[in-house]
Amino acid sequence: MTNHTGKRHRLLDAAVQLWRQGQALSSMTVQQLAQAAGVGKGTVYEYFSCREELLAQAFLFYMDSRLDALSHSVAGAASFSQAADALFSAASEMLVLQKAVLEAMQLYLRTGHSAQELCTGTGHACQGRRLDNVLLCAAQKGQDEGVLGPCSPCEAIMALKGILVGFVACRHEYPPQDEAALRVSAEKLIRRALGPVPQKNA
Repeated sequence: MTNHTGKRHRLLDAAVQLWRQGQALSSMTVQQLAQAAGVGKGTVYEYFSCREELLAQAFLFYMDSRLDALSHSVAGAASFSQAADALFSAASEMLVLQKAVLEAMQLYLRTGHSAQELCTGTGHACQGRRLDNVLLCAAQKGQDEGVLGPCSPCEAIMALKGILVGFVACRHEYPPQDEAALRVSAEKLIRRALGPVPQKNA
């Protein structure tokens, strides 16, 4: 990694770390981001046109890295249960992270730039489509294993997304919850929603 690339990555990481510490994106200043990254304020403008571009790129970059990790976990899972477990582990973080991505994008769009301009400049793929592909990979594992029946991509995505959102809601909105028991219940719901159709006796 060159020093040029290293400084840019430090600025992206600084935005994410400040957010994870509880700071609102709208209150982050260029000076604060530069200080957190250990660079001068002028350095920010060597890589980004404005604070909003830095924030938007930071969360697109971070979301990409989390999606990469989730994709590898699901693809490398030895069973559908392990793939589902990886989805449950990532669900809460992904939901919160998607909200941060949307907030960062809104701040960026208010500067007069377009989302297409940002994504073209950074090379980031559509986040939603990437997540859908991870869900389809998990569904395919279940089908190969015989615990899920054949279904259309839309059916798999709707069922998995709906149950994952419900899982997150139960964890955070209806405490206290036994997370292990909640994961078992959520996987049962996935198997029930997408499970193979029982064959009737002739």
